[in-house]
Parts: sequence; C-alpha cells; structure tokens
Amino acid sequence: YTRLLRKKVKSRLDKTFFRLRKDAFNAYRLICATGIYRCEVPESFWLSHLEDWSCSKDEQEVALLTLRDRCLVEVRVDESGEFLLRQHNLIRSVSLENLKKLDGENG
Repeated sequence: YTRLLRKKVKSRLDKTFFRLRKDAFNAYRLICATGIYRCEVPESFWLSHLEDWSCSKDEQEVALLTLRDRCLVEVRVDESGEFLLRQHNLIRSVSLENLKKLDGENG
C-alpha cells in the first residue's frame, strides 16, 4: 500500500514538474535548485537563487507564490517572524532529479 501510494504521488509530481517547466519556468528552476537544502532555510536563501538568475522582485514573488499555491513548499514562521521554507522529502527527490536534467541541458 505505501509503496503503491508513493509511486502514484511521484507520478503526479512528475506531471506537476513538467507543467511547471512549461508554464512557470522561474518557479521550476527555483524548486529544482532549492532541492539541495535538506532542512528548512530562510526564504531569502530561496530567493537568492532567483537573484542570481537576474529575476526582478516581482518575478521572484510570482515564482515563490506559484510553488506555494501548488503546495510544493512547506512554510513555517520562526519566533522572529522570519519565513522558513522546505520541501517534503518526496518533492525534494523529484526536485533533485529535475535539477540533474537542468544541469545536463546547461552543460
């Protein structure tokens, strides 16, 4: 049961990542790049990837909101009010698979 459920969820995630790549490329790059983080990190760490790709503040917000709207990011607010983001382990595994594909395409 658990193995079958995991397989179905992974299949759904693969389709979601395919749609993200096609419809919201900055969000796709962001979810792939942030798969490197094993634990929750400040939102600014995530957004720094988009800054490196010369995305405007608006583009950064849209990319992050896209991931939040699709429930691909877990968010927690710490005691100081800072947003901490992480990916569920299954989402993270799909992110890392897609990151390898992206890296392969970019040389």
